[in-house]
Amino acid sequence: MRSFSTTVAVSASPDGQYFLTTDGANHYWIQPIGGGEPREIQGLVEGDFPLEWHNDSQNIFFERRGSLDAIDIYDLNLTNGQQKLWTHFSPTDKTAMVTMRHALITPDGAHSLYAVQRIYSTLFVAKNIR
Repeated sequence: MRSFSTTVAVSASPDGQYFLTTDGANHYWIQPIGGGEPREIQGLVEGDFPLEWHNDSQNIFFERRGSLDAIDIYDLNLTNGQQKLWTHFSPTDKTAMVTMRHALITPDGAHSLYAVQRIYSTLFVAKNIR
């Protein structure tokens, strides 16, 4: 028996019929809310992270990180596994950048945002202190 977790960014599907589960080891399933067997999502690879449902529960947006300072967002059709690049996020100013948080996307895909964590510090050099 699989052990599932609901620790994913995606909430219930727009039609209210499904939610996503994960085993915590880079596998994601579509779980019917009304009961029944989950169906593994095809087309995701290690490190991919589901973000949001869209297109009347037929698709999800997911992120794929190529590096620490860039995120590619893909549109994945859950029926046939086809995916296409939807957008690319990379801050123009990478000063003091530590990491990027998971992107947030509205279900209609009209609006999106990402957050960058930065750590700024100041170094003081003192000479001839006695």
